[in-house]
Amino acid sequence: MRYCINCGAAVPDNASFCLNCGTPMKANKITISDAMNSGQMPTTGKKTSKGAIIAACVSSGVVAIILIVLLVAIFSSGSGHRKKKNKKETASTQTTETASVEMPAEMKFTAESYEIEVNQETDMSKYLTCKGMDPQNVVWSANSENVVVGSNGRVVINDYNVNSVLTATDKDDPSVTANCAMATRSSQDDLVYRVQGLNGAHQEDETSDKGVISVASTAADEYNIDISPQSRKPGKRSKKYKWDRTLFYSLEDVSQESNKDGKINSYQIEKKQFKNAANGNQMEYEIYHNPKNDVINKIVSIEHLDKNLEITEYYFTDKGKINFVFTHRDVNYVPDYAQISKKGERYHFHKDTMVNWRIVDGNGERNYCYGAAEKKVLSGHAGIKEYSKCSAKRKEQYDKKEIQILNEAYNTFEKVTSSEGVSSIRGYVNNDKGDAMDNAVVRLQSTESQTQVFQGNTDEDGYYEIYVPARKMSYEISFDKENYMPETLYHVDSDTDQIGIYQETICMAEQDENEYPCYLYFYDALNRDIDGYGMEKLENVDVKIRKGVNNIDGEIVYQIERVDHSCTVNLTPGMYTIEMKRNQYMITYSSVFISPYDENNIDIYATPKLSKDELRIVLTWGDTPQDLDSHLFAPANSEGNYHICYYKMSNADGSAALDVDDVNGYGPETTSIYKLKRGQYKFYVADFTNCSRHQQESYEMSNSNATVRVYGKTGLIQTFFVPTNRKGVIWEVFEIRDGNVIPTQRYYDAIGNKTWWSSAK
Repeated sequence: MRYCINCGAAVPDNASFCLNCGTPMKANKITISDAMNSGQMPTTGKKTSKGAIIAACVSSGVVAIILIVLLVAIFSSGSGHRKKKNKKETASTQTTETASVEMPAEMKFTAESYEIEVNQETDMSKYLTCKGMDPQNVVWSANSENVVVGSNGRVVINDYNVNSVLTATDKDDPSVTANCAMATRSSQDDLVYRVQGLNGAHQEDETSDKGVISVASTAADEYNIDISPQSRKPGKRSKKYKWDRTLFYSLEDVSQESNKDGKINSYQIEKKQFKNAANGNQMEYEIYHNPKNDVINKIVSIEHLDKNLEITEYYFTDKGKINFVFTHRDVNYVPDYAQISKKGERYHFHKDTMVNWRIVDGNGERNYCYGAAEKKVLSGHAGIKEYSKCSAKRKEQYDKKEIQILNEAYNTFEKVTSSEGVSSIRGYVNNDKGDAMDNAVVRLQSTESQTQVFQGNTDEDGYYEIYVPARKMSYEISFDKENYMPETLYHVDSDTDQIGIYQETICMAEQDENEYPCYLYFYDALNRDIDGYGMEKLENVDVKIRKGVNNIDGEIVYQIERVDHSCTVNLTPGMYTIEMKRNQYMITYSSVFISPYDENNIDIYATPKLSKDELRIVLTWGDTPQDLDSHLFAPANSEGNYHICYYKMSNADGSAALDVDDVNGYGPETTSIYKLKRGQYKFYVADFTNCSRHQQESYEMSNSNATVRVYGKTGLIQTFFVPTNRKGVIWEVFEIRDGNVIPTQRYYDAIGNKTWWSSAK
């Protein structure tokens, strides 16, 4: 017999709780002597009298009999006309009974070891089971300085080859603890895992033979962006608040003659791309870092709609507070600032409150400001109205806009700064007759480690696209298909400022050991021939030929010196890289395809050497369309001449010029910057042939093999290939900021009201 430690009543050995008071018996098992010594049974000195024991037993027996009778009555009534308990009563009873049972606290990880990605947040709390305790009571820690552990169990390891122990501890009882091992891969293995994750693999956890859990890749989730959650509340409004215009007017080049503005032109640009989680649209981001302190002061969001771009420009203070937002739509994107003539909506913020909402549209300008202070500084603007004097509907719109824009700004900032970003390597593969090559094997390999990081196949259009992290890396791509000669594309480089890396089209020839003649002709890309027709012929040219595409430093398969303008070489079918070298000229590289079905006449253009602060842009293409035009937008001067093209061949000060214009196919079109100026340059290619015919959805320029090469003092800086197999007539190629060439690679099949491509205005 046992006795309750709470009331002293006798309890049967098989009972789990006291029938008298309900106290659990599991943790309260006591003997008669225990009960006597604890004072829960009557005692008289050192020895209990026989009568006292009998009395106690009689008393306990009476209580027990009464309880048994009551229990019988209760249970028997349940089989008769007893009213059923409702769900709430049952739940309450169960909760009370459960709560009354004290279970020892326990924690355990689902495995002993975990392998996670570098610089990616991993929620380790989902691998921890807690019993008899509140999971919110867990304290997390790790024994490595390379591990950042949040209070909620989210872990980030910021280096490769890190081994650490993760510890979870009960805050109320430090003796209750659980440990697991965490490790990151080597830099190369992590790259392989991440590239595979970006391309659809590793969507679920994988367990090795040794029981190590490889945590599912977060890459696919990282590629999505959702800026709609409204987790932030605006600050407390005040009629004394007004917009601080200092940031905007120091960043943007508002006054062409002032040296106190236009600082944005010296900022470092980082580019990232994501997918809109709501609609699947492509989202591009340009992140502007202050080169002095690496602070982000501006983020431009570019969402690709059907025929337009939704452009949102966010301005942040050095403390990361939202200051100004400008949203508008356009058919293409030219970095600029919110001039009052540009249609769109502007949102001015101070201390996380919107102090003015400006709308500029076909009806003119309207300003809805919150208080008198902001109204005063708006003097000179049109349509000013204070919030207090607006209609109830307008106030509601103002309030909703404030919450929406505030959260979109901070959600954008958090996402683009915490996620690495994604780039893509894309291109097409054709056979030797120019038809799409489907199901060709595409292998991406790291140049540094010679490790394969991805394998896939071309689709029915011969298209391939490989997502990679937006980081500085160099790759090679090999292409294979049965009965065809394999090809390799060398020096495929990615960086943080590139989000879409288009490659030139790969042509694969059928297995053929025969050699075919190839006729090479060498020309000056800058100077016309003395007869005025065509470009000047170059002599005394040294030629080296390597197998593969963009192979600038591999094995030489053919070499000849002092070529007299042209030469003939015999090569087996396939792709080769021609290196052309001549005194006083830049080394030029050109990829060519030797076909058994074509004449293989190949023109190669070289540019004279350049000095410091000089750049040269050379555009070449095929025979169709006949007229592609180069357009360089240069920083404006006092005369406002900043657009260099066929109808405005140079700017007023001669610092930039279109040296060569071509209207009969092939090119070259050569544009030179003779003196790099402070500010921003943009370079476009327009398909004049189809623009003038209003055939904006033409595929001709896209399939023309158009190539843009940019040269500087040190030689070839970058080469750009037109996006293939896409409809469109405007190719936005690159921009120049602070002397740095930054790829943009956008392609448009709409002109809208843009007329800059034509002199007929």
